[in-house]
Formats: sequence, C-alpha cells, structure tokens
Amino acid sequence: MSDDFLQVSVEDKPAPPPYPPADNSNENDQGQFSYGAPPPKNRPPEEGYGPTNPAYGPRSGGTTVIINQPTFVPPKEAFNEEPIRMKCDACHQEVLTSIHYETGMMVYLISIVCCVLGLVAGCCLIPFCVNIFKDVIHSCPNCRHQLGVMRRM
Repeated sequence: MSDDFLQVSVEDKPAPPPYPPADNSNENDQGQFSYGAPPPKNRPPEEGYGPTNPAYGPRSGGTTVIINQPTFVPPKEAFNEEPIRMKCDACHQEVLTSIHYETGMMVYLISIVCCVLGLVAGCCLIPFCVNIFKDVIHSCPNCRHQLGVMRRM
C-alpha cells in the first residue's frame, strides 16, 4: 500500500462561513443577562383567565359543560379467570364481577379421556375437583345477575 492513500490534506478544504454576530440586547453593563423586571404582584388577571377552582369564587360568564364518560362494555373474549370491572345490565352499577366455577364440557371430556387411558379407580373424577377445567361464570356482586361466561370448550 502506498502512503499517499492515507494522507489527508487540510489545505484543500475551504474555511467554514463565520457565525452571525450575537444579539446583546438583554445584556447589561456588567456582561450579565437580565430578563426584565418581574410582573407586579397585584396585577389583575388577563381577560378570559379567571380562577379555575370553584373555591376561589364564581367565574363571570361561561357555561359549565359536564360530559359523561362512556362505560366500558367488554367483548365476550374479555371474560377470563380474573374478575373484571364493568357496568351491570340489570342494576346499572359499575362493579367488579364476582366469579364462580361450573362444570362444563371440558370436565366431561377430560374425565372420559382418563377412563379410556385406564385411570378407572376414581382418577377419572379428578377433573370435577379442579377449577382449571371448569367454566368461569361472571356475575354482579350486588344483584347476582349473570354478566358473562368463559367457556373452556
């Protein structure tokens, strides 16, 4: 390799353009910057900027608009093993659902599979005792109305 390839000439590049002069309009005679006098303490509020907290007094003019937030209606896929927060259809209250388990098709299927595999000596009844295989029923804790079901099968 030749040494000419690695050498870089600084003399071939032009000098960068100069920076514009600094604006020193906020600089005082000691070379420190000042930002002007602070606003007066007893200044009245500007037009349209009244107190926002009702404890400070009524606002002059304007109308208070109250907007109700939409309630969350979960899709059927949202029901799982955990209680969820939703609005009850019957009592119209925002509740955290209570859950209980019921025997469903999955329990019977696993019990039949256990019997076919030879687990006849009572082991085929194990799926009836385990909540993992059962359906989950969501209901309202206030009125006991059934809100949703998570079926295993």
